[in-house]
Amino acid sequence: MGATNFFDVAFGKDAQDAYKNAVEQAVWDHGHESYSGTIKEKGGFRLVTPTFKIDPSKLEQWCGNWLCTDNSGKFVYQKKIPKKYRAFVESVAGIYDDKWGPALCIEITGKRAKEYKVHNNLVGKHGKVFAFMGMASC
Repeated sequence: MGATNFFDVAFGKDAQDAYKNAVEQAVWDHGHESYSGTIKEKGGFRLVTPTFKIDPSKLEQWCGNWLCTDNSGKFVYQKKIPKKYRAFVESVAGIYDDKWGPALCIEITGKRAKEYKVHNNLVGKHGKVFAFMGMASC
């Protein structure tokens, strides 16, 4: 079996509630069959809290393509990751890359969370916005 990457944003009273909502949406969109390559293949999530602001979509790009080998077999960064984010990306890339492990989760705050709430008619509702990402079996 293979794996593919996914990136889902969901709203909930907390990360667990948002995860449940993301899985329910994936079941709605992709049915009950397994090996869909979606968040519904994951058995849970791992919430990470960086000590700095980071764009979840950039984190997903960096984790998805963070290391490769050059012609000599030495590991090199495939995508340019700013130095201040490198250690964090290295610490969470293993979570992202494990198709059988939990999804990587990060809370979305500020302007991006507000935009998500406006776009999804959630203004005035109490809750938080989370991004879930990783590899899932397909």
